[in-house]
Amino acid sequence: GTPSLSGKCSVEIQVLDVNDNSPECSVTSFVETLREDLPMGSPIQQLSCIDADSGDAGKIVYRIESVNGLSNPGLFTVDENGLVTLSSTMDYEREAKYVLKILVNDMEGSASSVSVVFNIEVINVNEFAPIFTDQVPSVSIAEDTAIGSVIARVTATDQDLNDTLTYSLANPNPFVTINAETGEIILVSEVDHEQIQEFDLSIIATDSGEGDPPKTATHALK
Repeated sequence: GTPSLSGKCSVEIQVLDVNDNSPECSVTSFVETLREDLPMGSPIQQLSCIDADSGDAGKIVYRIESVNGLSNPGLFTVDENGLVTLSSTMDYEREAKYVLKILVNDMEGSASSVSVVFNIEVINVNEFAPIFTDQVPSVSIAEDTAIGSVIARVTATDQDLNDTLTYSLANPNPFVTINAETGEIILVSEVDHEQIQEFDLSIIATDSGEGDPPKTATHALK
């Protein structure tokens, strides 16, 4: 009609957040060195990740994806705040290295997640003392045995990997010495039955310790 008339109204438009951002972590690769005797529950690393989205789309969720390519065997845990913790005991003799992968996503499950990778080296700890495997209680030798003769040999083992054993006499002896590497007991002086009928030896096996204080075992020989 004439004249034309107009009207006005107000419309409120709400902009909804879209889950268009992926989580971001300050560090996505770690190299850790852990002693095999690290107590259960010990913290390993604190992850720091954020998501620019709001609401549930901006809330970070952490979960362990794999350990050495396998589904989480329970050795490590990560809590809701990103704290990575040792949840079981380690054993260098069983496994010396771990690759731990942690998946970082938001609560809505963004299509673009982030993987945080830990390369963990386990340090061997000197857990075990040497054990003598041949408990020889006594050795007999003739008084005319030639000097330099091997009159006995002791052998010890150690359950720790890479440990090297050395042998020694607890006290100096005028008649024999011991090869530190082989455990061979060698005559270094003549023995006269009329002057000495027997003597005692105390033999010590010492491990290398692998960075820890060495452990020893003692074997008595008559």
